Amino acid sequence: MGNEFEFASADQAVSTGKAYLAKKEYASGEECFRKAVEIDPLCSDAWGLLGESMIAGKNSYRIDESDEEIPQCLQKAISLDPKNHGAFSSLGTFYLYLGDYENAEKYYQKALNLKSDLVYISNLAMVFYLNGNKSASEKLRKLGCDTYPTNFNIHLDYVEQMFSSSKYLEALPYYKRLTVLSEGHPEKEELVIKIYDRAKERESKSIISRFSKTFQMLKWQRK
Repeated sequence: MGNEFEFASADQAVSTGKAYLAKKEYASGEECFRKAVEIDPLCSDAWGLLGESMIAGKNSYRIDESDEEIPQCLQKAISLDPKNHGAFSSLGTFYLYLGDYENAEKYYQKALNLKSDLVYISNLAMVFYLNGNKSASEKLRKLGCDTYPTNFNIHLDYVEQMFSSSKYLEALPYYKRLTVLSEGHPEKEELVIKIYDRAKERESKSIISRFSKTFQMLKWQRK
């Protein structure tokens, strides 16, 4: 594959590589970004996307501490451009896949500090949760819902987390919005039904309260 790509500039190589990433052709994308850093070793975007493409190509099951080139590329991108939020986010993902949640949180937070982005919000909230900081995770997911009111996935994550803690009253307006966002999409409707049914099962087994009044407020949302 190495001789397959020829580019007149690093920008052209990066643009082509991004197109391959969008198509999930990660090996081809990686090759384009390698060409880009050969042409212009000072291109932060190329280094960051090279690291990102390697992470995407390997996925979480195949990445381990021997993959030294990945963080090296991402750190190179950051050294060239300290505001490269994508490189910080990719570093977070790298450490997440290693199970190093402390470093994952650190780099996801840096990415979010540089740019308010739904992916960064979702990733950081997930790591907060994995680190046992459920309160911070709830607050961040709620912020995501308020900032992106038409996004189904962030609402699903927030409502599911709140239901798991029996915080039905706080979740109610977001659950209502979630049901609206799922309408006309059978797969999404099924996901909403599943989190409702899991909550219903937990409530039915509760010694303190069998079907609390707050939980019953959710019932009207079900078809």
